[in-house]
Amino acid sequence: MAEEKEILTIINKEEYEVLCKRLKKAFASSRNTKRLAIQCTDASSDDLDTRIRISNKKVTLIQKVGKWKSKIREELEIDLPKEKDDILRIFKILRNMLKGDKVRTSVIQTESLTFENEDFEIKLTHQFGKTDKFNAEIEVFNTKIEPEEIAEKFDIPVRLPEHTAEFWDNWSKEVNFSADELSKEDLGKLIEEYL
Repeated sequence: MAEEKEILTIINKEEYEVLCKRLKKAFASSRNTKRLAIQCTDASSDDLDTRIRISNKKVTLIQKVGKWKSKIREELEIDLPKEKDDILRIFKILRNMLKGDKVRTSVIQTESLTFENEDFEIKLTHQFGKTDKFNAEIEVFNTKIEPEEIAEKFDIPVRLPEHTAEFWDNWSKEVNFSADELSKEDLGKLIEEYL
């Protein structure tokens, strides 16, 4: 597994809108991704992240294994049925497996625009739910390039988030709904919007 060279930077709405326009002019095409993820995680442990993900109407179960700060994390993925009731049952099974007071069931909604070439990828993301948040992720494939160089070239502000469980827990509480707090009917309606 290759080591990833990437940075994630926090931006505001105005910067996001300016970057969308600038990158659309600079690149011939972009890839748009609309995603709903229902995350089932125990925040007391940072080595396991399990979520049901619906990306552009494709449903998968994803599990990332390994410490957040690790250079290498294993990602396991399996396709799931594209049926609301099946997705709700799978969520319930995952939720039943987690106990304790640090269990998080975040409902993560994002729309992303990805611009790429053979050397690097820039992904602009709008995350929404209770509020709106924005970020830019730069990943380089060419080992002779640093992500910061790409940020400078495209005038992308670099504001690195804290890579701590507390930071991301607070971020999630601000923007995401909790699946535990939604009724089965409301969660089902939200799932249907992405299928």
